[in-house]
Amino acid sequence: MPEQRRLRTWAYFAASILGGMAIATAPSVLVGRPMAHGAIDPARVVVWTIAAGLAMAWVVAFGVLLFRSQDEFERQASHVGWYWGAVLGLAISFPVFVFIEIGGLHWLWPSVPAGRDLGRAFMTGYYLPVVMQFAGFLIVRAWWRLSKR
Repeated sequence: MPEQRRLRTWAYFAASILGGMAIATAPSVLVGRPMAHGAIDPARVVVWTIAAGLAMAWVVAFGVLLFRSQDEFERQASHVGWYWGAVLGLAISFPVFVFIEIGGLHWLWPSVPAGRDLGRAFMTGYYLPVVMQFAGFLIVRAWWRLSKR
């Protein structure tokens, strides 16, 4: 039988994922899609954005509980996995990003749309998580250094 700590860790993981998904998709039931009758409804956009923020707060809160429930070996494995996994994932994704950005998908599959506006939207979509990940790294690193003095 699995030990108590491992069961608690899996429960936090499940609560994180399932709760976050429930919160993130709740607006589809409560207010419907952000686009109504061919136009963007600002109230629905706000509801969806708030739900996304709440979902991420939920996921982070249960992620902290999950991390705290792990032993030292599992915590170190998480540190190494997240740091090096993120770095390698970004490194591997960059050539794929460039290929798509310069029209590679359209070249391989002509029915995939291409164009300057679509390229800018794709670029924004790629760079936003990269920039936010780096900003998060800087913030957490500064907090850690200041808290450990």
